[in-house]
Amino acid sequence: MMMDERKLEFRTGLAVVIGLIILAGLIVFSGGLQFLRDYYLIKVRFDSAAGLKKGAPVRMAGVEIGKVEDIAFKVAPNRKTYIEMVLQVERGYQINTDSEAAITSDSLLGERFLEITPGVTKAYLAPGETLPKKGTTPKSLDEALKMVPPIVDSLKDAIDNVNKIISDPKFQNDFRKIVENVTNASANADSLLSDLRSVIGENRENLRVTIENASRISRSVEEFASRLDEIRKEAKETVALFRDELRSFAARINDPERFKKIDEALDKFAKIPDRLNDLIASLRKLGDTDAAKVISKAEKVAEELRLTVLQARRDIEEILASIKRTVELTRTGDGIVAALLTDRTLKEK
Repeated sequence: MMMDERKLEFRTGLAVVIGLIILAGLIVFSGGLQFLRDYYLIKVRFDSAAGLKKGAPVRMAGVEIGKVEDIAFKVAPNRKTYIEMVLQVERGYQINTDSEAAITSDSLLGERFLEITPGVTKAYLAPGETLPKKGTTPKSLDEALKMVPPIVDSLKDAIDNVNKIISDPKFQNDFRKIVENVTNASANADSLLSDLRSVIGENRENLRVTIENASRISRSVEEFASRLDEIRKEAKETVALFRDELRSFAARINDPERFKKIDEALDKFAKIPDRLNDLIASLRKLGDTDAAKVISKAEKVAEELRLTVLQARRDIEEILASIKRTVELTRTGDGIVAALLTDRTLKEK
């Protein structure tokens, strides 16, 4: 009887011990093995804690390496108060002495954490040392709002200058001429290509191209090149009137890509006459080669000229489209920036 009772007590006690061991293991592993990790402490100075709390994560290059253990006020020798944060960093991570610390968050309303940007020196902070460079804190909402009026005034001045040029009758007339010239140039190009294809078609059977036909095509190409050169000059001169204002406006809204295509298109457009000069030289030599080479060369020239004309059209359309988007941006109320520029009550608030 006594033996049975002792066996029962032993089994009960064993079950309790096993249960406690399992519970302790779950606590350790669910806590990410915190008790087994080895840490060391370093310090960072800030002008403000900016809402960062004890226990906040510490990350380096986006990887969590520890937490904020303590936040305290300190007084510098010049009697100025600052914030000293004690960071708990895992032993496996080393902090360069020229690293930079900043208080940040993943989003506008996200929880704040301390981000360390690694330095490049081979010297590392020892336990208990302080990062030499003071950490940076994000601007408060009030400070950010104080910067809005000057930015809005600057944007408004830039937009007024752009609109002044766009509404100028001379500017509108110049661009109307450009569009008309592009249309005429395209018609001339189509006629030129038609002549060239006609000459090739008529002489394919006997594989002969007359010098007269080559000269006629060459003259047409020269006339077209001259006309296209005039268009390029007109486009460049007209756009130059307000290109600086567009660049200034793009810089102020931090969107330089919006007008980058204008410069690229103008640069490409300026090279078109040089390309056509090469084509003209090729056409002038048509009469000096044998018939088979003439046909091959003429077809190649026709295709190159076609591609050149298409590129010219695309470039000028790109310029006009970019300008149109700019005008729409300045005249409509889409977006926060446009609303600030067009709604006086928002600006005053």
